[in-house]
Amino acid sequence: MPKQGFIQILIIIALLVIILSLLGVSLKSLFTDTLLKDNFKYLGGWMLKLWDKSYAYVKDKFATVLEEKAPSEANATTTQ
Repeated sequence: MPKQGFIQILIIIALLVIILSLLGVSLKSLFTDTLLKDNFKYLGGWMLKLWDKSYAYVKDKFATVLEEKAPSEANATTTQ
């Protein structure tokens, strides 16, 4: 069964290459274009900053929840 997904991905990639070729887009020019590379670098840097900020936010919230739970669990074990 997993081979079906792989074959579908290959077919989709082939169709995308055919469509781009029919539209007159050269894959070689896409991958060697410096403007396109600069745009992807900028987008990648922006996505990295967004990921770091969201990770830090979730980490802080998770740590806060754990700190709030920890004292109540410690008191419950000492009273038994």
